Amino acid sequence: MKKFLAMLLALVMALSLVACGDKPDANGGNGDDNANNGEKTYKVAMICDSSINDGGWGAACYNAMVKAAEDKNWQYDVTDSISQDQYYDSIVAYCALGYDMIYAPGNQYTDAVLQAAEEYPDVQFVAMTGDTARADNLDNFHNAFTGIYQARYVSGVV
Repeated sequence: MKKFLAMLLALVMALSLVACGDKPDANGGNGDDNANNGEKTYKVAMICDSSINDGGWGAACYNAMVKAAEDKNWQYDVTDSISQDQYYDSIVAYCALGYDMIYAPGNQYTDAVLQAAEEYPDVQFVAMTGDTARADNLDNFHNAFTGIYQARYVSGVV
């Protein structure tokens, strides 16, 4: 079950990260240059209130982000084992550092992510929450939770 969840999270993250990309210009690039190959290097970060070494949810989410980032040659970082009063500050710190996407894998991050998404419209945010009503007007907020219903259905059928 852990492997299935990790694969599902990797797929959701990869699809969400693809949505962060700029449209190519006439020369096939995206307009942002990287010294290595003329393409922008995207930066993705995750915040987590548990440890990424816990062997559970935190580790599965982190491993999925790392896999997606390595597959796309993106830079990644994580802030883990943080308390609730650090959620927003951690997210804003990544925004200030120029990260393209902030990933917060849990419903407990909803308030902090939505606040940051309103304040940083150029940064993409992914959260696993069922609270989509408050985010309807935010083009930079992506809810990764809704895809779980399909997985639950398939699990029930099996």
